Amino acid sequence: MDLLQIRAEIAQAKRRRDAALHRAAELEREMQLTEVWKAPAEVPLISAAGLLQRSALKLQDSERLPCELWPFVYSSIARAAVPEAVLFRLRQQLDSQKPDRCAVIPSPDKDFQACLLELCRILGAALCGHQDFALELDQVCGVTQQQGDYSPPVAYRNQKSRDGFSCIMDLDLPASLSCENHERPTKGSYGFHDGLHNLLWKGDRTTDKDDLVQPGIIQLELRVGQLYVFPDFVQTLTYPFNGEGKRRWIKATVAWKRWPGLSLSSAEYQEAWETATRRVMFILFFKHSMNHFVVALTGTKKFAKFTKFFPSTQQRSR
Repeated sequence: MDLLQIRAEIAQAKRRRDAALHRAAELEREMQLTEVWKAPAEVPLISAAGLLQRSALKLQDSERLPCELWPFVYSSIARAAVPEAVLFRLRQQLDSQKPDRCAVIPSPDKDFQACLLELCRILGAALCGHQDFALELDQVCGVTQQQGDYSPPVAYRNQKSRDGFSCIMDLDLPASLSCENHERPTKGSYGFHDGLHNLLWKGDRTTDKDDLVQPGIIQLELRVGQLYVFPDFVQTLTYPFNGEGKRRWIKATVAWKRWPGLSLSSAEYQEAWETATRRVMFILFFKHSMNHFVVALTGTKKFAKFTKFFPSTQQRSR
């Protein structure tokens, strides 16, 4: 055995060792993620409802009037890493469907459904400050993107409720799309924008940077298994890419039910929703010391029907 052959075998053994260590790290990470998904998640400590600021207004004669300030938070998105075993089963389900650009998965993997609904619950609790709502899976689709395919801006709305969440997650990426693309220059034809998923939540202005306003386009990472959840009114677009291979991702919609005790298709639910959203209600809260005074100007005769879904509002109106 000559020296070159010995060196080749040593290099091959090192590659096998590195691959085994990498696989062991992935299995350990998957085990940790599985334990996290099984554990009951609480309301996040940092949320739109958890940023309440309490202060006091200075009055005459050294008196102070208690006041509260809520920051105006438009919305949020959530992200989580899905275990590799779940991705493998989703790939098998997508392979069993007809070869189409967008194929509906009739019975998605149960673990994926659990991950998706749990992440939607956490995001909903962070936005609302409570968990008095219900979630229902609407639709799960598998999208196949070939070289040069472009997905225009569109909002994937659910068909079971007026409000809800949408999600997007990459299953397979070609060799030309990886996290290394994020290190390329953002200006010029260097491939930085190739195949990027983009979330469009507002229009940008030239004064946004000076006003400390975040950009209206959020670019998602080119990483397999990253589950992004966001309100379904947010538009998404996907840029084309160059190179061999195909790219597959999962898109899904989840219905958000405001009143868990009512059916989404019932006339009573629709009437309550219209009353809550289309009628003008002004509720003025005056707080001084330990006394609370509430004045409710409803402007509608259906206020009694609406308040039965909100016991706290009904008590205040009395």
